[in-house]
Amino acid sequence: MKLPEQINIMGYMFDVEWVSDKDMRNFIGRDEKMLGAVNTTQQRILMNEESVWRGDRKLEVLMHEVIHAVSDMMGLDFDERTVERLGFGLTPTIKQLIQGGAEEK
Repeated sequence: MKLPEQINIMGYMFDVEWVSDKDMRNFIGRDEKMLGAVNTTQQRILMNEESVWRGDRKLEVLMHEVIHAVSDMMGLDFDERTVERLGFGLTPTIKQLIQGGAEEK
């Protein structure tokens, strides 16, 4: 699944950028492997282009970063476990909406 180059989060346009593992580590300021990261001040979501992406994992990671952004912007202070669960749980619904699988009644 191709992800958008920009995504609207609470009315703000965030750039979705594919970067090297080195650039990801510089962005987060830590020497650890990350699949994705978000900076709400810069309105940027970075995705690690060197990761192995299978199935819906790209969408799951993007949703994870979107949830981090919403949590930060709304002062919800979700912990990492909550963000991970919401990202994983919402991915099938978002995928269905993207693919036009939701029928009107």
